[in-house]
Amino acid sequence: MRDKLLSDKKLKKMAQSSDPQIFVESIFPKAFGTAAQDGYMEAQESYQSLFEDTAKYNAIMSALAEVVYREMRKKDIKALDETGAYIYEMPQNLFMVAEAPVPYGDRERHE
Repeated sequence: MRDKLLSDKKLKKMAQSSDPQIFVESIFPKAFGTAAQDGYMEAQESYQSLFEDTAKYNAIMSALAEVVYREMRKKDIKALDETGAYIYEMPQNLFMVAEAPVPYGDRERHE
C-alpha cells in the first residue's frame, strides 16, 4: 500500500504544498481509504482484518501518513554517502509529523 500511495502524483503534489498536520488529518485519510479499498479488491483476505479492526486501520493509516509525507517531501537526490545511501536535501524548517519544534537550548527539557 505504501508504494501505491507514493506513486500517486496528485497526493505527492498535495504533500509538497501542504502543512504536515493538514496532510495527515485532512488529505491523507481519503487517499488511504481509496488505496485500502483498492487493495481489498485485489487481495480480500489480506485486507479483511484491516477493515474489521478500526484501531488497526487507524494505526496503519497514521504510520503511513508520516512515511508518505516524508517521502513525498524529499528533494532531489544530491549524492551518495560513504555507505552508498542516498543523501537528500531536505528543507531546514520541515519537521516530521510527530515532532514539535524545540527552541535552541531547550532540548533537555523536552527529552
